[in-house]
Amino acid sequence: GSQINLAISNLLINSIQAVSEQGEIHLFTRGSKKNVFIIIQDNGVGISKEHLHKIFEFMFSTKPTGSGLGLSIAKKIISDHHGEITVKSEVNRGSIFRIRLPHNPKV
Repeated sequence: GSQINLAISNLLINSIQAVSEQGEIHLFTRGSKKNVFIIIQDNGVGISKEHLHKIFEFMFSTKPTGSGLGLSIAKKIISDHHGEITVKSEVNRGSIFRIRLPHNPKV
């Protein structure tokens, strides 16, 4: 419910901050018998390889005004709902965040 909305909002805010005025953000959903998939893709600044493994850490941010909370909160919410979140990114090309959530999580 509302926690999942918060997680997705945090990911969208991150994408919005990463794209230029001409930027694009796409949100896709898919389903299978057991899972729901939410994919957020942008053509923003991307995330460097050296930072990629840290982006879900509490208080980690590369932005001067960033709190480092948004992505760590998103990951915790997804994990609490027995899901997972992964990211692929390339500097100056953009990022793809992929969320997998079970249809019937035991929260």
